[in-house]
Amino acid sequence: MCCESVRRSFPANLVVTGILTLAIGYMTMMICSMHDVVSVMLTLVITTVVCASIIIFSMQTKYDLTSMMGFVFIASMVIMVFGFVAIIGGIIFKIRWLYLVYSGLAALLFMVYLAIDVQMIMGGKKYSIDPEDHIFAAIQVFMDIIYIFWMLLSLIGGARSD
Repeated sequence: MCCESVRRSFPANLVVTGILTLAIGYMTMMICSMHDVVSVMLTLVITTVVCASIIIFSMQTKYDLTSMMGFVFIASMVIMVFGFVAIIGGIIFKIRWLYLVYSGLAALLFMVYLAIDVQMIMGGKKYSIDPEDHIFAAIQVFMDIIYIFWMLLSLIGGARSD
């Protein structure tokens, strides 16, 4: 994603994207193995419906969400600091609900990112992605959806005790 020469060269971009997809798929599989089946399937259904709704909304709306990049960056920094506090609070003080609040807010933030990224792919707004950067755009949308799934899974939870 960071190396433009690899991202735009034909066989290398597909190979690297395939490796990234397999690695993230394996990591997601390991994360899902720590939860019970019902919570994973519920998270899958919720993620599918939410992402489909956001994509349809982003494609149909006349509002330019790409012009809100500054606000989304500030919200990302706030969520990042809150995440550090939630991790420290969970480890040291055993405050579980703080991490749940973080997961919910992070999931909402990545839903906003998904809407912005879809509008950037569609073009015609303040910011857009060049059609030659189709690998970059696909990875952005893929990562948004994966992050939404991970955050919702940690929110719904249901970690196994065995």
